[in-house]
Amino acid sequence: MSLGELDTSHADMLALPDGEPVPGASLIRAHGRVALQETRVIEREALEAAVAGRRSIVLDLTDVTQLGPGLLGGILRMRRGLGAIGGRLVLVVDGPPADALVRVSVIQALVDVVRTIEDAAALVAPEDPRFRRSG
Repeated sequence: MSLGELDTSHADMLALPDGEPVPGASLIRAHGRVALQETRVIEREALEAAVAGRRSIVLDLTDVTQLGPGLLGGILRMRRGLGAIGGRLVLVVDGPPADALVRVSVIQALVDVVRTIEDAAALVAPEDPRFRRSG
């Protein structure tokens, strides 16, 4: 993945398909190959979002085709930094190769891993009436 393919849409709030924002949350989508250089960009973008007050970061890995070894370290650093400020990191993973990273590492024990952006939004904004379960 070239740096030009990295979608840094977190600069806006995390929004659901209906276009409604999820306050205090940011979305970073990665596409294609994610190696060390791309991981550093993701980390920088997450830091900028946190400084801007968006302390819940959703990292969407569903369109990633190849993972480099730097991503695991980047995820752990983001988790540690966000945890220090009362924030949260949520990974969106739905298939290879990201699911293999989750399966063979400690990530799932340290961060939330979900299959959809809507599931991520429900975790970062449980008080939002759009995510209340009836029953």
